[in-house]
Amino acid sequence: MIPDEVVARRDGDLFVLDVRNEDDFEEWRVVGSYNVPIYDQLLDDDFTGLKDSLDEIPEDEETVVVCVAGVTSVDATEFLRERGYDAKSMEDGMDGWGRVHVAYEVEDADGVVQIVRPGTGCVSYLVHDGGKGDRRRPKPVSRRVPPTRRRARRRTRRGGRHARQSRPRQRRSLLRGRPRRAVLPQSG
Repeated sequence: MIPDEVVARRDGDLFVLDVRNEDDFEEWRVVGSYNVPIYDQLLDDDFTGLKDSLDEIPEDEETVVVCVAGVTSVDATEFLRERGYDAKSMEDGMDGWGRVHVAYEVEDADGVVQIVRPGTGCVSYLVHDGGKGDRRRPKPVSRRVPPTRRRARRRTRRGGRHARQSRPRQRRSLLRGRPRRAVLPQSG
């Protein structure tokens, strides 16, 4: 099952079973998922933890099994299917979950689309008019820095090489009013 389908169905008739370790689950999870921390056991082809947890998994609902990258969950899915469960593995696991984007039209603003990444909590806005658009990422209020501290940060960035050295330049161009343009596909 692809992560986009999990997003669409997680509030309905889909049971999301996360087999990752408890600390990984607590750090980042699919909202509404249920954790059975048996990831290390599954890596050793040991299904006793999953067998002991069968009472916690509903038999009348479709189950999607989630792991780190969608490999270990395939083994758990096969185990559940052999016991009569309607189970599927989520493709790419939590790695795939982090890449999901969901678009929502903003009701009170024509030409504005809110893009949410449920796996990471990131929010962006796409403002469009016809075939052209601008992507805007709102800045969190807690990260706003007074101008004097911003200059000090810039000086430290210049001194060393950074893997994402182009990002500060992109942000500055957005602030100067020269946003990057995005071309939207023609609809219908």
